[in-house]
Amino acid sequence: MSKKLLLFGNNKAIIDLFFDHLSADFECVTCSARKADLERHMEAFDSDAVIYCMDNENEADFSAVADFKDKYIKTGKHFVIVGSDLDCADYQAKSGAPSMHQIISPDEATLKDRVIRILENRESDDIVVGKAPEVAAGGGWDDILKQLNGEDKKHVLVIDDDPLMLKVIKDYLHEDYEVATAKSGEIAYKFLEKKHTDLILLDYEMPGEKGPDVFKNIRGIAGSENTPILFMTGVKDRERIMEIVKLKPQGYLGKPVERDALYEMIKKVLV
Repeated sequence: MSKKLLLFGNNKAIIDLFFDHLSADFECVTCSARKADLERHMEAFDSDAVIYCMDNENEADFSAVADFKDKYIKTGKHFVIVGSDLDCADYQAKSGAPSMHQIISPDEATLKDRVIRILENRESDDIVVGKAPEVAAGGGWDDILKQLNGEDKKHVLVIDDDPLMLKVIKDYLHEDYEVATAKSGEIAYKFLEKKHTDLILLDYEMPGEKGPDVFKNIRGIAGSENTPILFMTGVKDRERIMEIVKLKPQGYLGKPVERDALYEMIKKVLV
């Protein structure tokens, strides 16, 4: 009998992958991220694992999901988060939940293998891997990065509090660059403390920690002192523009960001 999986979250591509390509291996049902909905499905469907398929999730949902997760794992079942490295870091930072199974940016084969290993209790919690678990277990972050980033593509980190802007920029660049996104400076710092990026696109106007503060903090992270940073801003007045220039970024782009202008700027910086 196929193992039962309860799927939810904003990452429709991962959910579709389960239904379109892994339905022979798993019996899948989806529901919303509402705690009451999750609990009703847990009781009615009796799933073997819950898979949180993340893509720029709503922070307000995290605490409810974490409460559900704690209740669910007490039944002896598995709770798994799937998403980009930054999605996973964002959940861990904002939910206050303990660690759990994480699957980062998987392809079809990796997703199937990881879920089977988890269901068969062949993986402990705290394992964070991308496309090659055997490398992650023995090789460390450098080996993981080679597989996540690809040998032939430069890596771009986009920092913006607007999920729509993150999606737009990722859609612009994903064919030619490996793109990671962060909704705040806090998430970006966690990424940069462990991983490398070739270029940072940074929103100038953000709630809470402003772009200039994020810029200065990034410059204080080992390995990021000289990483090229391009500001993205809707600021038009000369005084504010000069504030940007004084920080000595590698450039800035006006919002809304146009694809051609973005590519031209990136190519100038990443020579």
